[in-house]
Amino acid sequence: MIHDPIFRPTWDKFRVEAFEIVKLNKNNDVGYYAAKSPVPLVSNRDFVNQRMWYINKEFYKNNNSENNENNVSEEQRYEYIIFNTGVPHPMCPKNYQKIKHHEKNGTFVRATSKLTGYLIQPYYEEDNENENNISENKKNKKILGTALTYIAFADPAGWIPHSLTNYVSSKYAPNTIETMKNALILFKNEYLPEKMENGSYEKTWAYDDAHEAYLMKDFDSSVFENNNNNNNNIVTQSETVKFAQRYWREERLKKENKKILIFFLLLYI
Repeated sequence: MIHDPIFRPTWDKFRVEAFEIVKLNKNNDVGYYAAKSPVPLVSNRDFVNQRMWYINKEFYKNNNSENNENNVSEEQRYEYIIFNTGVPHPMCPKNYQKIKHHEKNGTFVRATSKLTGYLIQPYYEEDNENENNISENKKNKKILGTALTYIAFADPAGWIPHSLTNYVSSKYAPNTIETMKNALILFKNEYLPEKMENGSYEKTWAYDDAHEAYLMKDFDSSVFENNNNNNNNIVTQSETVKFAQRYWREERLKKENKKILIFFLLLYI
């Protein structure tokens, strides 16, 4: 559900625009996400993030019970990890919304995700009984449900007081969990069964090894101007990495030059 880009607008009411920019490998991509501000009189925010996902099957092996009395599938015993962090990309500069949409969705400030993501694990009977003394051995314990850990650490940029940022964060995270909980019911009972029945459900984020050759196309600089959010205009992994390295190197030099300038100004004063 978290990965599904088609279902996401159903539960993510802050989403303005989102799309995949480039697939780096089977478990990494770079994407764009624009969101409405949850606070009046504050500009909207957009992000360019590298997202990573991983299924820890060893978690199942270490915690597998020989007697599966509550009929839990093997997949339900896995540990799932989805995290992202902000990265630069030539296809989506900081003024992307202004250039592409002429700010029809409002003004946007480029924010940076430091570390944002989800950790999804089975919720065991023992965890429910004694949260302060959780044993590492779960082999003979029932799975009662799913435990979701949500982390959101981002720099909103712009001129926002820290007190306002902290207040919004303290409200936003719990609300996000509650929203996802309600969305999961809809996804499980209506959306997914309907898609499975008519054969239209597709994991667009899941590519096999054969897809790697498709990703390694020559970089087309017109991809930004002509982006229509389809797979015919995709930026290669190599160009993505080179641009990020160049961008971070330039930013580091700017900071170093700024420090040197301040140093000489202080000497002059």
